[in-house]
Amino acid sequence: VDSSDKERVNIAEEEFWRILSSPAAQNIPLGIIANKQDIAGALTPGEVAAQLRVVELGPNRPFMVFPTSMVTGEGVQEVIEWLSAINS
Repeated sequence: VDSSDKERVNIAEEEFWRILSSPAAQNIPLGIIANKQDIAGALTPGEVAAQLRVVELGPNRPFMVFPTSMVTGEGVQEVIEWLSAINS
């Protein structure tokens, strides 16, 4: 998710729920990358989660929201480690 583009986060929300409505997306771990955290005024990971309405997934659908910046590399290692752990 482009955390700096507050005007288009609703498009990300629509796509998020469209993807999750697919039978293929059921019961898989959910990682959300809140990118562009290096930009002043970007949505925080909590704000991204709120905008995507992830709490509506319910308590049986675990998820992680990762604050990242592909420019600075912030958070990238954490995403890689999480992906590696869930695929072990």
